[in-house]
Amino acid sequence: MRTILRSAVVAVALARLAVAPDPAFADEQSKRLRSIPNVAATQVRRVAEARVVARQMEMVEVVLDLAKILKLNEPARTIVIGNPAVLDATINDERTLVLTGKTLGTTNMIVLDGDGDEVTNLMINVVQGSHIVTVHRGNQKETYNCIGACRPTVAVGTGVIATPDATTTGSVRR
Repeated sequence: MRTILRSAVVAVALARLAVAPDPAFADEQSKRLRSIPNVAATQVRRVAEARVVARQMEMVEVVLDLAKILKLNEPARTIVIGNPAVLDATINDERTLVLTGKTLGTTNMIVLDGDGDEVTNLMINVVQGSHIVTVHRGNQKETYNCIGACRPTVAVGTGVIATPDATTTGSVRR
């Protein structure tokens, strides 16, 4: 019974944390979760703390397959990307970065100066633009770029979607 009650407290606290508009409230909920003493709660606390950190970081939105210019207040020398499969970034000049969304998702990007000190630490959310249309037909997925006229485009997962009955085992019957 105590485990069920503890799980209910964790679930309520997480639900309140997920919709918390105020960072102070999110911090309060995170502190409350730290007081729950079991292994499952430890995992929940880590998720909650990560959400608090993400809320404190600036969020930048980049449209998939499009470049975005990011101006910096200080000179940049090095870029570190948490998940390079999601985002590509290049230094155009010491105060200008060019960000390109490679696949849908969220990652962080840390920019360092020549001394290795942090210039900025951003959360980057790569989103699908309104100009991209995906059509599903059975196990086929087609993606179109609809700027002006709609034209087929290459996208992650375009083509046949693998299903369990579409795979083969490698053995051949005679």
